[in-house]
Amino acid sequence: MSNKILVAYASRTGSTAEVAKAIGNTLAESGAQVDVLPMQDIKDLAPYQAVVAGCAIRGGNGCRRPCNSCRLIRRHWPKSPSPRFWCV
Repeated sequence: MSNKILVAYASRTGSTAEVAKAIGNTLAESGAQVDVLPMQDIKDLAPYQAVVAGCAIRGGNGCRRPCNSCRLIRRHWPKSPSPRFWCV
């Protein structure tokens, strides 16, 4: 497993994508290798040591598709003693 970080997002209007890119840029400025991808484009988690996943929340509710993607990410996470997962 590499030291790459995946910042995954779901965005309807583009605001969450902008936040994801800002997070990715901040992590990259710290020296991390970062990929920022829409959740529907994620095919393989094996290259990543960490995942930051986010979606828009309106009226206290997140959209259903990103929540399903978070569950998918957790289920298919590589078997390793060191992976970490954050869902924001």
